[in-house]
Amino acid sequence: GRALVSRPAKNNVGKVRLFPVGVDTAKELLYGRLKIIDPGPGYCHFPEGRDDEYFRQLTGEKIVTKYSQGRARRAWVKTRARNEALDVRVYAIAAFTLLNLNINRVAQRFKNKQAVKPVEPIDEPIMRRPAPRKSSGGFVNSWRGY
Repeated sequence: GRALVSRPAKNNVGKVRLFPVGVDTAKELLYGRLKIIDPGPGYCHFPEGRDDEYFRQLTGEKIVTKYSQGRARRAWVKTRARNEALDVRVYAIAAFTLLNLNINRVAQRFKNKQAVKPVEPIDEPIMRRPAPRKSSGGFVNSWRGY
């Protein structure tokens, strides 16, 4: 399949870096993870208070095989009008992938921080100099007295 997140492209009107998202790949990944019952790698956690509508939106599409000119093609088809929860989760997966975060290293650092006792705050205030005033910008603004 297509990559979850591809290299950025600047061939757009604003010449900004846009990262193409393999939406089909992300949906397949998400639907596979939703099938995981026991907490562990890949398990999807949800905060308390999510209502049934959220989960209906999250599962608001299904994959079907369509035939065009004798060739099979898989496509995601909406099963209900609203599916914003699915779209948001797909883009969250893509954003997380872009972070390229090493979760094991983060977990280890968190454990190490828990083991270290917090430092007591200092009672005396820290005195700082005020920032120097920025130049007014030359002759044009100097006559105004700024």
